[in-house]
Amino acid sequence: MKKFCRWAALCLAAAVLGGCGSDGTGNGLEDMGVSLTDGPGGNADGQESSQAPAEDGSGSAGTAEGGGGIGKDAGEDASSQALSPEKKAMYEAYVKVLEDIYFDQKFPDGMDHGLQPASADITDNMFAVYDIDADGREELIVVYTTTYTAGMVEIIYDYDSGTGDLREEFLVYPMLTYYDNGIIEVEASHNQGLASDGGADGNFWPYSLYRYDPETDAYVSLASVDAWSRGFREEDYDGNPFPQEVDADGDGVVYYVATEGNEPKAPMDGAEYGQWRDSCLKGAKPIQVPYVNLTTDNIYAITNGSAAGGAVGNGSAAGGGVGGNAADSGAVPGSTGGSEALTGGQILDQSFPVTLDGWGGVIFAPFAPGDLMEDENGHVCFGDVRFALLQDGKTVALLPGENEENIFYGQQFGQVLSVAFQDYNEDGRTDILVILEYAGVQGPNIDVPVRMVRAYAQEEGSKDFYLDRPVSEYLGSYADSMEQVYEGLSTYAGIYAVATDKPAWEVERFARKVKRQILAGDFRGLCEGIAFPITVDGTVYQDREAFLGADFIQDPNPAFLDALQKESCGNMFVNYQGIAMGEGEVWIGEILDDNLVSQGLKVCGMNRLSK
Repeated sequence: MKKFCRWAALCLAAAVLGGCGSDGTGNGLEDMGVSLTDGPGGNADGQESSQAPAEDGSGSAGTAEGGGGIGKDAGEDASSQALSPEKKAMYEAYVKVLEDIYFDQKFPDGMDHGLQPASADITDNMFAVYDIDADGREELIVVYTTTYTAGMVEIIYDYDSGTGDLREEFLVYPMLTYYDNGIIEVEASHNQGLASDGGADGNFWPYSLYRYDPETDAYVSLASVDAWSRGFREEDYDGNPFPQEVDADGDGVVYYVATEGNEPKAPMDGAEYGQWRDSCLKGAKPIQVPYVNLTTDNIYAITNGSAAGGAVGNGSAAGGGVGGNAADSGAVPGSTGGSEALTGGQILDQSFPVTLDGWGGVIFAPFAPGDLMEDENGHVCFGDVRFALLQDGKTVALLPGENEENIFYGQQFGQVLSVAFQDYNEDGRTDILVILEYAGVQGPNIDVPVRMVRAYAQEEGSKDFYLDRPVSEYLGSYADSMEQVYEGLSTYAGIYAVATDKPAWEVERFARKVKRQILAGDFRGLCEGIAFPITVDGTVYQDREAFLGADFIQDPNPAFLDALQKESCGNMFVNYQGIAMGEGEVWIGEILDDNLVSQGLKVCGMNRLSK
């Protein structure tokens, strides 16, 4: 009997109506694969959760069995769960601070930072309720930028449950990177040093490092760092020449580190500076703080234990937006990489922190389409949902849409029902699965909901995601729930079972490799994957020497190459003889030796390669 590897799923799934852990049908999803506690020590990279539920009920993380969640299927919506008296008082204190800032631009220290210009939109400022220092209690982080440069601040407020007072834990210019080991990197508001012309690594901006001290529950200064680029100035402001003798790597840049209360040490070369910085960070990773915009909806959501749809307890960022007024316009301030395509608002309850290969920590964020529109021919059409990866408040990647124009005719986007992060194709990298719902607007099926699945995987050798169309189309009949999607993937894994014991994912990776080699003209490399002797267009080639000596090596048939170019390498035709690429231009199969021991997948036949 043929065997194939059954695919097992561990995921984070969430639904518009069901919240995290729901598939939109009211059924709970087991085996949550992404911890919802993405603060220091948390993770979102597809591992099974081992977090215990929060004792105060303010938004439970996954249980040790991996079945917990934040949302209706975990018992009830996190925003409606009872808060402890202490937490309720803390949230009310945070709301009071934000109210004063929103309505009067007044801060707890009595300062009025004002609006500059007066027409500035107060909601462009942001805040987060988040355990940034990992002390087990959430802090209020306020980012105020709608004022003159000298007045811009980022402030961390801590709540003292004993006195009921707020304490200013940290205040700096708002150009910060938080790390998960308690380090904060703060860039200077101005660059008046000697490195503004950069060097091998581009512009260097002065910065300072601070470290959280749990004994004092405060941040203490570690050091300030500056640099000198010879490309900017050959001499410093006192006429001293650039210290060429220090610049061992010859990149024209040296670095100065001053510990708190001391003058800068002697200049460092890049290698020494790198060692010093590594000794401070110790492999720490940046934290993606779930900021939301300073709107009244977001402010008053805090008292229910949620902010803009995201759980506030335990440092969860599952529903928090990063950058942009997600509650209003959905724009992402300072975003790059195609943010102009994000015309609608960010769908917060389907936005999740996740660690993706090549990207690190990002926010996976769906954006609703804009209004009804017309195409270039005047035909009415509908925009489609777009998926973005957000990092540090910026769009760093846009995932491809169903079509290049990202529009539909006769169908209108309804909602994102469920999202899961899982290595479905078994290549060792986290993929993205999404269930979408659309409504028909024309014909007999008007207003009848239609569900679709999109499977996004990463290009081999690249961190970029592509839409895996064959898998997505195959899963169309499994779109009622994420659990059904997993069943569909398990079935898909065995679609080539009549020809090989290998799972579909291994077959299709091999097919993509063959396609790349042929289109690149790498027939020598292809020989490593050919089962000799091989028949090509009726002629038998006994070995690689005979094959590489054929005329088609230098002059392959363009029609053959065109057929391979169009091959998706997914859900390919298969029978007992093997698996066909294109229209049978290339046949691949699992080769067994005389002892019936598998020699792996090989190319076992080719057609129309010769002119």
